[in-house]
Amino acid sequence: MQSVSIRGVTESTRVNVDSIDGALRTIDVLQSKVNQGIIYDASYLFGSIANSASAVMLVRGHTVSPYMIFRISSDVSNCYLTINERVSITGSGTTLTPINRHRGGVSPATGVSIFEQPTIASYSGVTLLATQFNKTYREDDRWVLRGGTTYAIAARNISGRVQKMSMRLIWLEQ
Repeated sequence: MQSVSIRGVTESTRVNVDSIDGALRTIDVLQSKVNQGIIYDASYLFGSIANSASAVMLVRGHTVSPYMIFRISSDVSNCYLTINERVSITGSGTTLTPINRHRGGVSPATGVSIFEQPTIASYSGVTLLATQFNKTYREDDRWVLRGGTTYAIAARNISGRVQKMSMRLIWLEQ
């Protein structure tokens, strides 16, 4: 990145420009690989999540390492989000049926299972992400999940009252 002067702006501003021709770059993170595969989608609306309770989705990549992005929304505000790898569970919860986003597609997802509201025995693995958000959290950078590993994506309600939440997971299987 280089400093450039912009007419009417008195402070130094950093912008992403090409090092050869000085043109503004519109893509901050260049993708280094062309992805081929099938895109799937699973979402769930959690009704009435009590204060201090969590909305949780469990992800199991059986035979593949899916490229995953996710979005979480809350009805009111103030949630605490964690993504945990290698969680210990006592109950998987309810299986969600993924949607093949290639509508002329051939088969449902075979390498990933998604569950809502599993029973978590412990979060003894690695915490990959922990952040607080207000109303909406959108993770557009892809996570490449490890095959054969269980992940929990949990949004804990810290608003002080009951609220609805929704989660949407989108992934690519190659």
